[in-house]
Amino acid sequence: MPHTRRTFISDVRVPPIGTASAAPIGRYVSLPENWSAGRNRTCEESRTRQTGAVDAIEIGRDEVEEDWGGGPEKVSVASVYINGTDLRVLVGEPEHDSMVQRWETDAALRDLYETRDEYLDPRNHQGFLDLSDVAPPSGHWLGRPEPELAEDGRAAVLTCTCRIYGCGGTSARINIMDDVVTWDDFRHANSRRIVPIGPFTFDRRAYEAAIAAL
Repeated sequence: MPHTRRTFISDVRVPPIGTASAAPIGRYVSLPENWSAGRNRTCEESRTRQTGAVDAIEIGRDEVEEDWGGGPEKVSVASVYINGTDLRVLVGEPEHDSMVQRWETDAALRDLYETRDEYLDPRNHQGFLDLSDVAPPSGHWLGRPEPELAEDGRAAVLTCTCRIYGCGGTSARINIMDDVVTWDDFRHANSRRIVPIGPFTFDRRAYEAAIAAL
């Protein structure tokens, strides 16, 4: 898998690895004053008592800058934050200790990454999906996953940094119910290995509004 440095144009807050999200459950996520600049972001208050939703999800329109040798190019992606934490960080955090060990024993990694911190940052190993894969009229996160982004009934929620899901990425089982949407059974692409996060339960009305606003 080729390695590229990815610059997030509006990457304004990602908590350090190993820290818990401070976002209150079932309430509006606290955002910086400039959070809406350059974004189309919807995060409604979960109707916890009425629906049983306990997690907040933000699905936003973001731009990343990539350079694969032909010059910088901006790509529109669908960013995901759950309870205020970048989904890539949530997925990558369980791998942190094993990655530290690999860095200390695999000298070849120093040819791919400039620093230890760059290698350990989960955002350098998985990417958000292309906006077109998620935004309407796509039903990818609405119970109708795109065939090339589906695996054993699960839908891709992250992709490889090379933007090919089969090369890397993570999928989840998305269940659409009357009042809530759940994401669970997270697994890495082409692997039966479970990612030990979730399940997450979202208010369906807020979830569908976030996707419709992309």
